[in-house]
Amino acid sequence: MRKGARLKTCKRGHLRIPENLTGKRRHCRLCDIARTKVRDSKPEIKAAKKAHNHSPEGRAYQKIHNLKRLGWTVEMWRQTLLEQGNVCASCRGSFTENDKPCADHDHINPPEPRGIIHSSCNKAIGMLRESPEKCRAAAEYLESWGK
Repeated sequence: MRKGARLKTCKRGHLRIPENLTGKRRHCRLCDIARTKVRDSKPEIKAAKKAHNHSPEGRAYQKIHNLKRLGWTVEMWRQTLLEQGNVCASCRGSFTENDKPCADHDHINPPEPRGIIHSSCNKAIGMLRESPEKCRAAAEYLESWGK
């Protein structure tokens, strides 16, 4: 075969016709479908799809998966919440339906759990790039305006 010539079939023998190709790299659509079916038959993928459907089991699976990804276990979560007295480690306010608890962690690899804080406190800390200097400067700014 000469250099740069296109195969008329993919590795699995599917015809390389325009309606059978997908994406920038022109992958075989039929091979993609077959790979997806194999992947979706795995138990962990099935559980993740349940989570996507927002079922009670799916939400529980997603919560555990997210905690694990951030370096937490369910037992660590429960213990930390008890130690903190069921309040935010940052502002000491109670958790509410509108401001739920969030697993805070140090952004290192692997992540290191720090405490449980409001989701809004977590966003604020993230927006300030986890910089204590920026947090102090923001507090001083608000205090200068009588807040």
